[in-house]
Amino acid sequence: MKKNYFFVMLMMFSALVYAQNKTAEVAVSAPHTDLSLIADVPVSSVPTAIAQNFTGKATCSYSGSLTATSLSMTNRLFRDAVPSTCAAPKAFPGTLSTTVFYLVHSIPNNTGSEQCVTISATTAGASAIHFTAYKGSFDPTNLATNYLADSGSSATSGSTVTFEAKIPSGQNLVIVANANAATATGDYTMQVTGLNCLALNCVKNVDITTVSPMMTKRLYRDGVPSVCATAKAYPGDFSANVYYRTLKVTNNTGASKCITVTGTLTDPVGSGVHISAYNGSFVPSNLATNYMADSGTSAVSGTPQSLGVTVPAGATITLVLNTNATGDTMTAPITVTVDGVDCSVVLASGEVAASSKNTALYPNPTTSLLNVKGLQIKTVQIYDASGKAAHVNYTANTIDTHKLAPGVYSLQITDTDGNVVFERFIKK
Repeated sequence: MKKNYFFVMLMMFSALVYAQNKTAEVAVSAPHTDLSLIADVPVSSVPTAIAQNFTGKATCSYSGSLTATSLSMTNRLFRDAVPSTCAAPKAFPGTLSTTVFYLVHSIPNNTGSEQCVTISATTAGASAIHFTAYKGSFDPTNLATNYLADSGSSATSGSTVTFEAKIPSGQNLVIVANANAATATGDYTMQVTGLNCLALNCVKNVDITTVSPMMTKRLYRDGVPSVCATAKAYPGDFSANVYYRTLKVTNNTGASKCITVTGTLTDPVGSGVHISAYNGSFVPSNLATNYMADSGTSAVSGTPQSLGVTVPAGATITLVLNTNATGDTMTAPITVTVDGVDCSVVLASGEVAASSKNTALYPNPTTSLLNVKGLQIKTVQIYDASGKAAHVNYTANTIDTHKLAPGVYSLQITDTDGNVVFERFIKK
């Protein structure tokens, strides 16, 4: 009787353990979301998140929105449900033929050594978004070129994907976010750990006065702002003697990039400022030459206007800001925000890049004093990653940065000869 009792108890205990194991196994292996959204292979579980060891490394936040005006490509990566790691880089997973929207983020490795970078991405909506890393540049017509790593699966419905990529010193880490279904859109945020943070926009204040150059025509304002997805035809021009200023913007991200240019005006009496973009150079005597895009309408006090334009990798465009009425000027500058690039590649009329002046900053990164070689400082302006001006003290060749918070800063120096140069530095 005792033997039978113990045998029954043993069988019941074994069944209970088996049931618990089955329950745990099902809980682990059962997908908590629609795997058809996040991967292209049948998987029994959502891939385990990569352990994140961020000690001593900068973590930077970036965000993006895939919209109907985003750039598109005719293929996307095959999602094999395997997130890349630095310890075990994986082979290029192949592609699927699907036309999808995408965005590109390019972050330089200016740390002085090869870095293992961790990318964690989260979506805000139901659309599935996949993330891929490339070395140096991205070619949307050949997704295998410069491939480094990918998330394996897509982030969707607020979920997070994490993967790693090794990037050599001096190279740009190019991160591509793409939708997985045709016409799908959505928002996302990324946490990138292992590289110095990069400013994602540049803010410039531009004056248009009676000493600004003048042109005898201006663009016809057709009320249609340009967008990256659909290039619009040249709108025609209108006879008027108007003042203008220009900005040069260079795309140094390593991939074709959609940038947004926004003009905000506080001048209460002026006729407004119109914004247009030209491929390479601007010819004021022929406004159709090299035309790319325009804001459609003018920015007036309290009503900003924007345009979207796609800039090829390595290309420079000229932004033209002009008043609308003959002889009109402004009582306050127009604030121009260029999303997608930092101030080191946005130069106004009369400004030159620091590299063309043989200017050097040292030590860079710095913890306190930043020395300037190659020019005599007259004035200094410093902007943080958000475009906000920061106050510093300086002498003819030295800038005191000890009060600045750690991060990446854009530096604008006007020298004693009237030249304006731009450079970036890192405050530790």
